[in-house]
Amino acid sequence: MLSPRYVDTREQSRVLPLVRAGFTPQKLDSGDVAFPEAGGEIVGIEHKTVNLLVADIFSGHLVAQCRRVCEQYRFPILLIEGHWTREPKTGLLTGEGSRKVTWEQLWNELQSIQDLGMRLQLTTSPEHTISRILELAEYYAKGFHASVQRQVAGNIKVDVLSRIDGMGTKRSQALLEAMPTLKQVATASEEAIMAVDGFGPVQAKRIYDFWR
Repeated sequence: MLSPRYVDTREQSRVLPLVRAGFTPQKLDSGDVAFPEAGGEIVGIEHKTVNLLVADIFSGHLVAQCRRVCEQYRFPILLIEGHWTREPKTGLLTGEGSRKVTWEQLWNELQSIQDLGMRLQLTTSPEHTISRILELAEYYAKGFHASVQRQVAGNIKVDVLSRIDGMGTKRSQALLEAMPTLKQVATASEEAIMAVDGFGPVQAKRIYDFWR
């Protein structure tokens, strides 16, 4: 597990469950949860219930909060929890303080914060929120995800090498210790690659052929 992982002390409903899971309670300047990803960059999560989200759209508070999260964290996330409540006659979405917005206002607001750089996550209950936060912490702790094009561990060289069959984060990092640049790896002979501890003829050929 990467450390430290923080939960804002003002998030009373989430402090205890996340502390039990290894998070440290601390007052955060922005966001409700923060933890490092594999390369040491910080993931920040702003949590909103549906009711509070509607009220914050109406007041303009949502965009201001999301802007701060985007400015502070490399990977900013808005996690929205709950189920939408609509007025039967008008179809308006209702929130805290009897605030109401249309579907168009909702989606335009969500598009605006995505344009700022926020990623969206949806959960259905407080328990689901805790579960998803823990899943995200583990997801970002991994250096490589074969199914996506996300930069690996904050290092584009590791990202490139990890795409070679048989390579992963650890093997890529080991190769880069012996050959610090991609140019050195790309121009290396199979024999030179095999000279690196842990690299046999099969993997050496894969790496050699990758560049040709």
